[in-house]
Amino acid sequence: MKRATGGRPSSATVVENYEHMLMCLICRSLFDDHDHQPKFLPCHHTFCKECLREYVRQMGDDIECPSCRKVATIPAAGVAALQTNFYAKYIQNLVYGSGKQVIFAT
Repeated sequence: MKRATGGRPSSATVVENYEHMLMCLICRSLFDDHDHQPKFLPCHHTFCKECLREYVRQMGDDIECPSCRKVATIPAAGVAALQTNFYAKYIQNLVYGSGKQVIFAT
């Protein structure tokens, strides 16, 4: 790990360490408050709303989590009704600060 002066990690290193938690594991896009809004599956893996919509379109309302293969049933109201991962928002605020738009709608 690269260190800045004083033994603290550099800001680039901090971003690298957390970026995998801030992006969809399918499309590799950073989460945002629009099409790439982070949505939890019941197994607590997180993917963007757009990727999950496409996955459900192809597979139906009973899908396997792309990470752990646990079966998840999508609510009747669709992917938008899945819980938004507000932890991703919190981590983005810590990593990027308030200068980057990271507000997620519910």
